[in-house]
Amino acid sequence: MGGTTPIATDLASTTVRLQRLLPQLFQPEEKTGDRYLKFEFSPQQSGLISLEYVHEALRVPTRLVTPIPNMPDSVVGFMNSRNQVFFVVDLAQMLQLPATTANRQYYPVVTVRQSAASQAQDVYLNQTDEDTSLLGLVVHAIQGVIRLNAEEIASPIEEFSEELTPYLKGCFVQDGQSVPVLDVQAIATAKTLAAPGYAVTS
Repeated sequence: MGGTTPIATDLASTTVRLQRLLPQLFQPEEKTGDRYLKFEFSPQQSGLISLEYVHEALRVPTRLVTPIPNMPDSVVGFMNSRNQVFFVVDLAQMLQLPATTANRQYYPVVTVRQSAASQAQDVYLNQTDEDTSLLGLVVHAIQGVIRLNAEEIASPIEEFSEELTPYLKGCFVQDGQSVPVLDVQAIATAKTLAAPGYAVTS
C-alpha cells in the first residue's frame, strides 16, 4: 500500500479547481502607492513619514550624539553621519508626547531631508543635494516600509491634539488605529527649532 490517499487526492483536486476559478487568490498581491516609513512614537502610537524625505535610518549609540547647551529640551544634540553634521531631535517630545530618549544606550534615528528627493534620487543610497539640510528624528522604534495610495490618507482634523495637528499631512487608519502621516517640512521649520544653524551641512 502507499501513494496518495483518497482524502489527499480530493483536497489536491479542490485546490486545482480553485486555482483555475480564482487565480487571484493564489497570486501575491502587489501593493501600489507611495512608500512610507513606519515607526513608533511610543509602544502605543505609530507614525508615518514619506520615504521621499528619508535620507537614512540609523541605530546610533547615545555617546555619539553631542548635547547642546541652552537649547529646547526636545533637542537631543547634534551628530555626524557621512560627513554631515545636523541636529537630533526627540520627535515625541517635540510633538508634546512622552519622551523616548530617557535611559537608552542607542537612539533609533530617522534622518530626514528638508526637501523631498527628486525622482532620479534613490532614497536608499543616502544621496542628498549639497544644499539640502538634514534633521535627525529620534523615535521609539523603526517598523519598516509600507505603501499607501493617496485616497487612503484622510484628513487629521479632530483625530489628534491641537499641538500635533500642525505637523501632520493626514492620517491612515490601520487595524482600527489612526496612524498620523507627518509633514517633514513643518517639523523642520518648527518654532522650537528656530535656533540659527540648527541644520548644518559640511
